[in-house]
Amino acid sequence: MATRKKQLSFEEKMNQLEDIVINLEKGTAPLDESMQLFEEGMKLSAEIQKMLETAEQKVTLLTKQSDGTISEQDFEQEDV
Repeated sequence: MATRKKQLSFEEKMNQLEDIVINLEKGTAPLDESMQLFEEGMKLSAEIQKMLETAEQKVTLLTKQSDGTISEQDFEQEDV
């Protein structure tokens, strides 16, 4: 029976990426291990970016019109 790899949540991926950055910043790992950590971090970073882009595309504002119909409007982020 094939085992299915668990999909990590956004928060879990962010935590893993943070751990990798902390380990790399320490500078105590051998070069080979550091390179593996860097590669894993880059992969996680790309996955996180894709998750954020997907979430952004899904965010819409639903507004009720005066005639009772619902219309979708793209979410516009305010500058903070």
